[in-house]
Amino acid sequence: MLEDVGIHTEPFYEYFDQDYFAHRNLGQALHLQRTYTARTACSRMCRGADRSEIAETVAGYPISEEARKSFVDLYTSEKDYFAGMSRDEKIAKLKRISYTDFLRKHVGAHEDVVLILRDRAKGYWGIGYDALSAMEGYRLGMPGAWHMDLEENRRPRRTERSPTYFTSLTGTGVARAIVEEIDTRCDSRRDHGRPGPVAR
Repeated sequence: MLEDVGIHTEPFYEYFDQDYFAHRNLGQALHLQRTYTARTACSRMCRGADRSEIAETVAGYPISEEARKSFVDLYTSEKDYFAGMSRDEKIAKLKRISYTDFLRKHVGAHEDVVLILRDRAKGYWGIGYDALSAMEGYRLGMPGAWHMDLEENRRPRRTERSPTYFTSLTGTGVARAIVEEIDTRCDSRRDHGRPGPVAR
């Protein structure tokens, strides 16, 4: 669709350094705000499923020992918090509640953990997980629902997704390009004696 409206993605691979972060040993991090931690800090993100590795990462977070243990438990637990429900029932339930409520009421995560993870979505969605469903949290790879037999409904993790392209156009610029392409196609259909699509 992007190419249809004149946005060509091929130059992206030439202009954007795909290995910028890897070559500098950089990765994702958590911004821990002083409002819910002992101090403001930027710490490494939990990665992998090895308990000792995750515990080593979390040990550097300026939170209580109880909250650290809750973090490790959340990332390493293989528990199905909706055991006994069918897959459809689980999905419906996850869609009805926010991800933060899922962590609080069903996982039993420490409140510091809930608040820290709440803001993970702001860079992607512009809102926190208190305003997004638990199903969206699952689709975006957040911990807690990894072992609930929902695999076929999971959106691919970031590393598995199609690449995210950057363009100098704003969101309205892309929308304008799409509308202009639609107008062009409608004009072409009219020129050939065929009615264009009706706008609703």
